[in-house]
Amino acid sequence: SLVNDATALTAFRVAVAAVAAGGVIVLSDAVLQFGWALSVGMVVGVAVGLGVAWLWSKLFDPPVEVLLSLLIPYAAFLVAEQLHASGVIATVAAGLVLGRRSSRILNSDARVLATGVWQMVVFLLNGFAFLLLGLQLPGIVSRLTAYSTAELAFLATVVTGAVIVARFVWIFPAVYLPRMLSASLRESDPSPPVGAVVVLGWAGMRGAVSLAAALSLPLDFPERDLLLFLTFVVILVTLVGQGLTLPWVLRLVHLKDDGTAEQEQALARTTSNDAALKALDRALLRWPGHRPLVENLAQSFRHRAEHLADRDDPETDSEAERIEHLAILR
Repeated sequence: SLVNDATALTAFRVAVAAVAAGGVIVLSDAVLQFGWALSVGMVVGVAVGLGVAWLWSKLFDPPVEVLLSLLIPYAAFLVAEQLHASGVIATVAAGLVLGRRSSRILNSDARVLATGVWQMVVFLLNGFAFLLLGLQLPGIVSRLTAYSTAELAFLATVVTGAVIVARFVWIFPAVYLPRMLSASLRESDPSPPVGAVVVLGWAGMRGAVSLAAALSLPLDFPERDLLLFLTFVVILVTLVGQGLTLPWVLRLVHLKDDGTAEQEQALARTTSNDAALKALDRALLRWPGHRPLVENLAQSFRHRAEHLADRDDPETDSEAERIEHLAILR
């Protein structure tokens, strides 16, 4: 994803700069710009992430911690952009660093609050981007008088087809080529079936990111209205067309659930149960006078550990058992 974002943003910048310079693209400059955007953006993102992680460790106020999380993307993005690097790369790198550390730094109250806040923020930002395009679209279409309906339909078909086909062209080598070249990767992460890769290719839906890039074009950019119109068509076809047909594609390639989610749930239950037993061992050393209570709790968790070890299929749990599991883990 980092490489994809850097490539897309660098190509976008080079293309805009080339149009401004009269349509001249210097390959060496483009390669250097790509390397700078990727490397400097990652360094900035990691630095911001580590700095915020240290600051989070000193805070114990969930609203303040969540407010800080809302400012982190802008801090990483703006610093990187000032250095003419990729703000998106910096933001993603900072998010990866903090995402790996947040569960150990933030308490449960802060994490629950942050989840709700960020869900609402993402929903509002996506809605705002599409609302902005919807308000502009009638004016955009009215200014495309230099093109006939047939010409617009032809251009929209070519561009949309290129977007869909290009994803399939690169996603198959990206999935299978590394495993062909690395025996250790084949062993640790075997190649997925072709049907799964087909689904990944068909799921390449465009949305707010493509829209934001198109809207960022200067107002005096040549053919800006046409580019915005084509971007809207690509989003409409991929998001609505491919999105609604994705269930049909899943059935067509006979792709079934591999049980990974259930396995992860079982692993999480076992890990939580083991952590509880270790915590009770420490509690017994700290409060030896409460031995009967601690041993009673420990016996409950040992019984649960035996039950988890003997159960082969988590799907056989009844609803009552699931509620009991949650109560014990809490």
